[in-house]
Amino acid sequence: MHKIIKEKLGLTYVTFLAAIFTLAPLFSYFFGTWSDYSGRKKWIISAQILLTTGLIFLFVSQVWLLIIGGIILSVAFAILLPIFTALLGDISNDQNVSYLAALFWMARNIGLLSALILSRLFISEKIFLISAGVIILYSLIIWPIFRFSLNEIKKRLEKEINS
Repeated sequence: MHKIIKEKLGLTYVTFLAAIFTLAPLFSYFFGTWSDYSGRKKWIISAQILLTTGLIFLFVSQVWLLIIGGIILSVAFAILLPIFTALLGDISNDQNVSYLAALFWMARNIGLLSALILSRLFISEKIFLISAGVIILYSLIIWPIFRFSLNEIKKRLEKEINS
C-alpha cells in the first residue's frame, strides 16, 4: 500500500496515512465500550462493510478516494481490535478459553500469512480487490453464525469442545 501511496501522492502522504493507522487504535477503547452496550454483532458487520469499502476506495485511482480509503480502513481496524478480544470472552468459559484463544490467534495468523503471500504474488492494485473479495467471502461464512445469540454460540461451543 505504501508503494501505491508514494506513486500516486508522494512520499509525504505515506507518513500521513501511516500516522492515521498508528493513531486510530487510540479510539479502540471507545468502540469497545460502545460494543459492550450495543452488541458486538452490529459492530463486526459494520467493520466488515467499512473494510470492504476502504479496500475498494484504495483500488480506485483518484487521490481523494485513496486518502478516504486509508482513513476508513484505519477506523475499521480500530473497531475490530477490541471487539475480537471481547468476543472471545463472550463466547468462552473457564474450561475452553485457552482452546478458543488459540483458535482465534491461529486464524488471525493464518490470515496475516495469507495476506503476506498474496501481496507478494499480486504486486499491484488488484490486491485491494482480492482482499475485499476475501472479506466478502468471510462475511458469507460468518454471517449465518450471527443468527444465533452469543449465549447460544457459547453453549454450542461448550457442547462441541466437551464431546
